[in-house]
Amino acid sequence: MARPKEIQRHRYDKNTIIETRRLIFEPYAFNENMMHLVMGLVQRNLSSDLLRYKRLKYPEDKNIVQYYGHCYHATQALYYLMNTDELIPMSAEDYREEKHWWLQYSDRVYNYTTKQY
Repeated sequence: MARPKEIQRHRYDKNTIIETRRLIFEPYAFNENMMHLVMGLVQRNLSSDLLRYKRLKYPEDKNIVQYYGHCYHATQALYYLMNTDELIPMSAEDYREEKHWWLQYSDRVYNYTTKQY
């Protein structure tokens, strides 16, 4: 059984931490079946309201193109939810000169917001 993971996020005022949020959870086992299961769970919870504070290059697309604007936070969620340190976050500019994010493990690519293209 995996040990609990803890993620901390700080909020700053200038250079001073004014708030720390902690999330402690049991990570998912890292295997191909679990990766696809967790990817599906994250995908089902992606909605345009999650983008309300994100500056989008094409804001009109957020209600038209499935998964547009979600690649970073969806990839980050999967990265933390899995019980491994072998996933590598990757990014590159897409054809619209926007940064796109995905994960890699060895020769496997986990890019589950590709339906935005």
